[in-house]
Amino acid sequence: MVRFKAKDRWVVLSLFIFWIIAVITLSVFIFDEVGKFRQENSTKEMVNLAKPKNNILYVTSPGYNDEDYKFFRHSNFFNVNYKGKTKELYGITEIDIEKNSSANPEIEIVRSARGKNRDDALDAAKQIKINYQQNDSVLNVSPVFYISQDQRWKFQHVKVILRLPVGMKVNLNENTEYLLDDVENTDDYWENDMAGKTWQMTDDGLSKVRKEK
Repeated sequence: MVRFKAKDRWVVLSLFIFWIIAVITLSVFIFDEVGKFRQENSTKEMVNLAKPKNNILYVTSPGYNDEDYKFFRHSNFFNVNYKGKTKELYGITEIDIEKNSSANPEIEIVRSARGKNRDDALDAAKQIKINYQQNDSVLNVSPVFYISQDQRWKFQHVKVILRLPVGMKVNLNENTEYLLDDVENTDDYWENDMAGKTWQMTDDGLSKVRKEK
């Protein structure tokens, strides 16, 4: 009985020491991984848009998987798009709308990422690919942004800020529902509920157009 207890104590002590080593190893690994995303940086691109006919801009976005929208929206998660033997990481694009002091509309594309330092984060942000195109009065914004297959996920993020002059209207396609992010308006609509409606920029912000022609 004495011998068994003595051996049992040594087994418990060995397991305890092994557990301590495992915790320390895991802590060092986590600390090292967190260090790789210590700094955040971003790059901004300004794009002048043509003044739309009838002073109304139609913002559209291709349809996408609703479950992806719901899962990735307001998060730093990503998914993988496979193209044959190659793959691309992608995340969900966010759209905001603000007042512009200029007479014409414009968009500001903000690409951001994290890295071990600001230069590393900026380099990762510059690798982000986002598609958009204006055709007359229609502005088409891709619902997702992509990262080259040779790049790691570094909490990349994209926000497209549409800036409208006072008096200009914007119609938000139903597919923008999960892309709109913190869009302020004078009617106290949640951004999700702003899709499928027409809005006009006023001095106080976006106001819902009551009678659409």
